[in-house]
Amino acid sequence: MILTFNSINFKANNIFIVLLNKDDELYYTSFKVDEDNKMIEKDEYTVTNNIDTFSISSDEFKELVQEEKINEIINENISEIEKFHKINKLIELKKELSDTDYIVTKAQEFTILGEEVPIDLLNKIEERKNIRVQINELETEIE
Repeated sequence: MILTFNSINFKANNIFIVLLNKDDELYYTSFKVDEDNKMIEKDEYTVTNNIDTFSISSDEFKELVQEEKINEIINENISEIEKFHKINKLIELKKELSDTDYIVTKAQEFTILGEEVPIDLLNKIEERKNIRVQINELETEIE
């Protein structure tokens, strides 16, 4: 199947490439950008429409789309991409905080029992403080 470049659309950190076949049927493929806002290269790209799905190699992909155009789209949307990365980091940090909630309870149990809180729990509590600082900084930057 022969495809030709049609357009590029941007959403969050996904870039969608719209392609046309000889009968003007629309196909698309997408790729992501990394935290340095560079295209994440794949060995293969899945191209699809409502009926067909197939793979094209990285070389075929580069023939279909102009890399300068992709870089231009990335640069035009750099603030949105960076915001998306910050939101992902925020989600990751909040999950880490949630996953370690039990540590506070454990430390309270030791305190209630009049026992010394183990150093590893104290270190985890300190790590949690640092995570909260990072969360607060990211939330301020995202607003």
